[in-house]
Amino acid sequence: MYLEQWTPARKRRADVAVELTDGDRLALEAQQAYLSDEEWCARHRDYVAAGITDVWFWRRNADIPRRILAEGMAAWLIHTGASVAATTIEEW
Repeated sequence: MYLEQWTPARKRRADVAVELTDGDRLALEAQQAYLSDEEWCARHRDYVAAGITDVWFWRRNADIPRRILAEGMAAWLIHTGASVAATTIEEW
């Protein structure tokens, strides 16, 4: 696990980069600021092109780009006060 790790082409820097024992790579992104659908899609495409699976965590009550759901990805929500991460508000 590496903090603030650049992708090989230096297009993106993951908040946390993880390399699994089988060689699969993950980029964990804790997003606090607003991202438009276009901004999120650009970041997601860069990770996909680099062979990296991106996983996004959003603060509670965040305006999550709708493209995440259209791409079939989970929208992970973080409630730091309760130390919980869930894919839907109902799971809190």
